[in-house]
Amino acid sequence: MKIRTLASVLCIALMFAVPAQGQGFAMGYQYAFSGEYYSGYVMTYDLLGPIGIYGNFYGIGVYDYADYDEPWPGDEFQFTIDKDYWASQSIGATIRIFPGLYLYAGYCNGNYISVSEHYWFDETYILSYDGFYTTQEWEYHHNPGLDIGVSISPFSYIGFVLGYNFPMDAPVVGFNTSFFF
Repeated sequence: MKIRTLASVLCIALMFAVPAQGQGFAMGYQYAFSGEYYSGYVMTYDLLGPIGIYGNFYGIGVYDYADYDEPWPGDEFQFTIDKDYWASQSIGATIRIFPGLYLYAGYCNGNYISVSEHYWFDETYILSYDGFYTTQEWEYHHNPGLDIGVSISPFSYIGFVLGYNFPMDAPVVGFNTSFFF
């Protein structure tokens, strides 16, 4: 029993010890696979023991798909393109599992705008030289959730992340440059 207690205390002390690499900072780029979602992020490592800060400081992207609907009365309806513009931020923590291997998790506000563009054709439409014109519908959405993954920094100056963003419902892969001091 005393050996287990001593081993537990030793494990906790090792977990909070400063890693061999020292405190770190990384910034990089992420790509989400369910559409064209891009974002940049910043991570700090080992600020307070094994704990650091994670921030996804912008998220942009668009997901397009064409949809053919019924025509507008009197006009020939061509097609619709639906686009989602993401503008969501994440903030959370990084936790060192091993030197060079970090778990990150945070809250993502999941803000995005859905835009539906409807393309029409009417040869008598006076504001268009070729008869084509568009109408747009905008909707604002708030889909908060969890942004989680692992950050792997096997080298001192380069690393990558593998994660999942629940508001975007997308697996995420990213690359970063990092330095440790």
